[in-house]
Amino acid sequence: MSRKTEPQPQGRPRRRLLRRIALGCTGLLGICVLLGLVGSLLPGSNERGGTPTAVAVVQPTPTVRLAPTPTPERSVSPTLQPAVAPATPTGPVRTPAEVVEVIDGDTIKVRLDGTVVTVRLIGVDTPETVDPREPVMCYGREATAFTREMIERAGNRVLLEKDVSETDRYGRLLRYVWLEHPDGQRMLNYELVAQGYAQVVTYPPDVRYADWFLQAQREAREQGRGLWSACGEFGVPAATPPPTTPPPPAQPQRPPAGNCDPSYPDV
Repeated sequence: MSRKTEPQPQGRPRRRLLRRIALGCTGLLGICVLLGLVGSLLPGSNERGGTPTAVAVVQPTPTVRLAPTPTPERSVSPTLQPAVAPATPTGPVRTPAEVVEVIDGDTIKVRLDGTVVTVRLIGVDTPETVDPREPVMCYGREATAFTREMIERAGNRVLLEKDVSETDRYGRLLRYVWLEHPDGQRMLNYELVAQGYAQVVTYPPDVRYADWFLQAQREAREQGRGLWSACGEFGVPAATPPPTTPPPPAQPQRPPAGNCDPSYPDV
């Protein structure tokens, strides 16, 4: 007895075919998308038409330099213990020289450019000791000794500073005399006044340090330094010690007459 084959519906093969086509299209679309992603990740893709990548340029921050704040200068009063002359604000020229002789407290001889010349200190006057027309004044020898000691401490080397005039009427150089000491630079003219070894004398136009000298002299007199206590005033003659009279020579004793010893009584 034979089986009868039942006829299959016509719509099933068509649906299978459409399903396969859809799956194939989906697969192709996925491959295209994957290839696109890989291509965007490859180097040089931007050079072939891709969107350029913006690069941020950082500008260096400018450096601002601040001008230094000026420091106000402080005026320094001349110190009296120890007395140091104030420096000039303009820095005048100072010429080195070698001292060869101290004549008195305010006059020295120096070797300058190979020539020995006499230098008179500007603005000060020490008691006289060498003028044959004047008696030796009180504290004159002490002033000379002070000048000599100050110069020796500087190794007999000095710095000469000119004011306005070159020489005085005697042909002596008019100068301020600076000394380089181990404890600092000093002006001999000023030290003589401040320590009481000289008085101030001003002869225009050489008055560069006149105010400092006068102030030093006032303080020296008030505190009784140097000649202001030893002499009372400037220019007083030095005290002359009274001459000592030597005792008369001993008179020789006359020997006794005769040959007998005087301790024996006469017989």
